[in-house]
Amino acid sequence: MNNEEPVAGFQIDMTGLNITGASGGSATAAGFTTSTNSSTVLGFSLTGATIPSGNTVLVNISFDSSEDVFCFGNAILSDSSGSPYDVEIGDCFEVISGCTDDSACNYDPDATNNDGSCEYAQGSCNCNGNPTGNYCDCNYNVDDECGVCDGDGGSCAGSVTLSFSSIDGSVGTAEISMVNDVPIAGFQFVINDSPNYLDLISISGGSSADYGFTVSSSESGTIVGFTLTGTNIPAGSGNLLVATFENNNNDQTFDLCLSDPVFSDPNANGVSVTLGACVEMNFSSSLLGDLNDDGLVNVLDVVVLVNIVLGLGEANSAGDLNNDGLINVLDVVILVNIILS
Repeated sequence: MNNEEPVAGFQIDMTGLNITGASGGSATAAGFTTSTNSSTVLGFSLTGATIPSGNTVLVNISFDSSEDVFCFGNAILSDSSGSPYDVEIGDCFEVISGCTDDSACNYDPDATNNDGSCEYAQGSCNCNGNPTGNYCDCNYNVDDECGVCDGDGGSCAGSVTLSFSSIDGSVGTAEISMVNDVPIAGFQFVINDSPNYLDLISISGGSSADYGFTVSSSESGTIVGFTLTGTNIPAGSGNLLVATFENNNNDQTFDLCLSDPVFSDPNANGVSVTLGACVEMNFSSSLLGDLNDDGLVNVLDVVVLVNIVLGLGEANSAGDLNNDGLINVLDVVILVNIILS
């Protein structure tokens, strides 16, 4: 109420709501007695007191139901002699339901009645459902080193593809190729032969040798390689090593297969390995000096070798008997000695 003169009593009618009580404000401060019914508030003093001039809350009205709009009806304000004042009544009040909590995502600054519809950001997400800060979801989780939300770091441990790249039955060698997308600090795998008559007699060359790995093997085909210097095989592709076999049987053709791989990155994390297909190794030319692949070494092979030396026959690596990379008269002499011995 904004009054320029003291007020000794008031009666205010209201529409659009069901009044249940009135208290407080300048009426209570002046010691007024207030009473109400469902649509009227009445205030007066039993001691002759008045509400002094000012601009304050006159009284607080409580109600238990209302329409969307409620208004002042007739209003009477009296001076101390019982004469009425001219009264100017304010506008009706419109009830706007919505969220009145300014910390909520759907806060409505125009709402006057909180209807329980407030929605709030969940966990570590903002009102749009997007994670805040370094979080990757609404549950306060972060990405692991692999970029996986709430991951354990295992999904970027890398991978290796291991396969045979070249087979030379004439010298009993199998080149093992490796494609790796992470550095490799150690490896173990098995080369199986079927039928099981081959002995793995040596390991040489490849990236394992280039990077100073210690590599050991067993006759049964198990190969283990690791570094003692901390020098790893970097990510890339190429031959890992060359395995050399010896044939202890008359069988000439064998299937070679890779199995049981265990590869490690520099942090001792296991690396996923994909194995290539099995291959065939033909030992038919692996008998020293057997150039015509008949399983025997005799004068027929000498003729073949001489023709190769003269350029009349197709080159055959089995004819390089002294392993000097050339086929010439030196190899002919060695072959003759083999036959005579």
